[in-house]
Amino acid sequence: MLQGAEIERTLIQAVAAGLGVALLADQVKKLPHEDVVFRPISPKVMMESCITWKADHPASALKAYINIVSDRGTRMR
Repeated sequence: MLQGAEIERTLIQAVAAGLGVALLADQVKKLPHEDVVFRPISPKVMMESCITWKADHPASALKAYINIVSDRGTRMR
């Protein structure tokens, strides 16, 4: 997650520096962004995504998160 946030911050900084535009997920608006304007795209753009985890991780919270993401992904198709 941290790496993804760093990439998104870098893209926002590139846009602020006048290097172009970026297509980003809506939640990126929550990151600090001076001199950058976010505009919705119409019609909405759908994209594929994935989650990853260590196969033998025993946390019940992780298993619950995987179930939630899997269920929402199935319903969105």
